[in-house]
Amino acid sequence: MANMPGITGQCFSFSTSVTTQCYSSPTKKKTPKEKAATLSSCQVGLLIFTLYCGSFLVALDASVVSNAVPKITSEFASLAHFTWYHVGYLHSLGPLQPIFARVCRVANPKIVYMGCLFVLEVGSIVCAASHSSRVFIAGRFIAGVGAAGVFHAAIAIINKTIRLESRRHCIGIVNSAGAVAACAGPIFAGLFVDHATWRWAFWINVPTGFLVLFLVLCIPQPPQPTWQKETFGSMTWKQRIQVVDPIGWIFMVGASMCSTLPGTFGTPWPDETVPYVLLATAPLLTYVYIYWSQQWHGRDAVMPKWLFRERSAFVCALFSIFIASAESIQICYLPFFFQAAREISATRSGLWCLVFFFPKAGFAIITGVLVNKFGTVRLQMILGAAVATIGSMMAMILMFFDIDPDIVRVAPLVVGIGLGLATNLPYIVAITTLPQERIAAALVSLQFCYHFGSILYLGVAQLTFVDKLKNFVETLTPTTSMEAVFHAGAANLRGLAHGSEDTYQLLRQVYLSALAYTLYVPAICVAVALGVAFIVQDRSYLRVPKERRNRNPMDFKV
Repeated sequence: MANMPGITGQCFSFSTSVTTQCYSSPTKKKTPKEKAATLSSCQVGLLIFTLYCGSFLVALDASVVSNAVPKITSEFASLAHFTWYHVGYLHSLGPLQPIFARVCRVANPKIVYMGCLFVLEVGSIVCAASHSSRVFIAGRFIAGVGAAGVFHAAIAIINKTIRLESRRHCIGIVNSAGAVAACAGPIFAGLFVDHATWRWAFWINVPTGFLVLFLVLCIPQPPQPTWQKETFGSMTWKQRIQVVDPIGWIFMVGASMCSTLPGTFGTPWPDETVPYVLLATAPLLTYVYIYWSQQWHGRDAVMPKWLFRERSAFVCALFSIFIASAESIQICYLPFFFQAAREISATRSGLWCLVFFFPKAGFAIITGVLVNKFGTVRLQMILGAAVATIGSMMAMILMFFDIDPDIVRVAPLVVGIGLGLATNLPYIVAITTLPQERIAAALVSLQFCYHFGSILYLGVAQLTFVDKLKNFVETLTPTTSMEAVFHAGAANLRGLAHGSEDTYQLLRQVYLSALAYTLYVPAICVAVALGVAFIVQDRSYLRVPKERRNRNPMDFKV
């Protein structure tokens, strides 16, 4: 799922207890009005079931696309643009999440939840009905907008309706839907691609989504807490603009666009100076955004100035940026290996992708258990990054030498184990080493860095893949033009070979070699993450004072 990493298991005993800082209040006695609004057991069950279904829908929309991409590239003749099917979603999801976190603190979370879910449905409809690659990408952008707000609205609903002692468990249940959907999405997509059409992978979201919307209507209205002195409706227009921050959003999206466009354009630029201008503009816009956010939001800034001076927060942000590459590139390119280079059906491809998702989810749970037991964080970060580095190098070598696919599957298994051990740990480091008043801002910053790392290195991987694909096509199959390769897509290599088995084998080797070189990117990134892990502050979670871990989080106002 394109949501906050760490979506399973006991790791939530750390993350969810601090997530509530964005929405909760100091412990106070309930007023008679608030006591009257307390939910019954049946209402709590309906609430959690509804929010679970909504989170599952969002995660399914994010995970279903990867296994359908090879077929989509063949239908739309859009091999040059396929990375945008992932990046377009993240370009909306990443920058908007901090905004929705602020909105949910002052607005009615039920209305925000329904609005975001409706936007997600619109995006799914656009994707399902699209007849060109550009329309499909637009649908992914729209879906990302909706997905960005569902998580924060769900957390806000829980924190305003569920007792404090039960919130952590409820949030863990709701977010565990992401792990289930991450495993189910590729399988659903494969079944639809093989036995119907890939469009059903998006059409299926429509009736399910509107059913969830109906269930949300049945949820009692969350009461306004007594500590919440102002709401979105009572704010002036200036205060509302400060919460939504459209100018900051433009800077943030502009910076991420400029950093990824040079690598995801897919075809040579008409003017070779354009990508260099874009790359030079990206850090400038990033600096402008950081300065703007700090001046406009103060301590609620997405990238506050203290983040660059605080060793723990800055190192964890770097770790999140680099470790994100391994997950995003594996998810994006594994179906290409199975379906294009190995001519495996989309259904089997989805099943084989589980060798990456299952260990990642399982070892995320083990990470929570180990930290609860021993309190060590730094050692696990080093171990996880090292295992992910070994797995990435294994995948690169095995693909390059065209090893049997049953053996190649070991590589994503190893990468999944490493990511499961390491991905959640930056959040735990932030919780255990930062002052209480800075934890909420640090978690938002880490989440943004994770998405930004995914966007950035997907662009680098696309640039590498297209460049190597072009080189190997010219070397191994000089009679085949690059335009024909782009037009055929990844699921039609036999059609591109025109019945020639020799040409088909050469084209298959072209894809294998290009994929092997592409996997240099995550291998290098996780190796850098391994180096970063060595300078993480070594502090045990068990040393954090008990009263700090169990204390009701502070209220951070806009």
